Amino acid sequence: MVFKREKIITVKEENPHALIIEGYIKDDFHHITCVLVVNYPSFEIMDAKIGFLTAPMQTCQEAAKAINNLKGLKIKPGFLVKIRKAVGGSQGCIHLSELLYDMGQAAFQSNRKIRHRTISDKEINEKSREFMRGKCIAFKEVTMEDPVRPLAVYDK
Repeated sequence: MVFKREKIITVKEENPHALIIEGYIKDDFHHITCVLVVNYPSFEIMDAKIGFLTAPMQTCQEAAKAINNLKGLKIKPGFLVKIRKAVGGSQGCIHLSELLYDMGQAAFQSNRKIRHRTISDKEINEKSREFMRGKCIAFKEVTMEDPVRPLAVYDK
């Protein structure tokens, strides 16, 4: 083996209006941890903690100073651009940006399980199709030019 990278992300409910998203990325050079407190259902980042447990250079630790740039950001379309601006670039860390983006994706995807408690499967499927249209082959629209639509994960 030449290289190994692990990434683990969990989403927990702190209460009905707050999610705790915990993530880490660990490889041969890095071990970065992050915890986000996110308002639900707005997906606004209320608090964040970042730890560089291992980094290839001492200066990498300085990227954690950008933590305050995360507060107030909302996990919604365009989140990757906002993350890169907040914690990336020459004063940040590309690996931290990558981890935060994936944490945002996991938080947003958890919405399906949370909503399942309050709305029907049919409503969830309709909202999923609406949001994912044009972003995923499983949700592509059937047209006369391309009449075959793959069976979506949510089709029953």
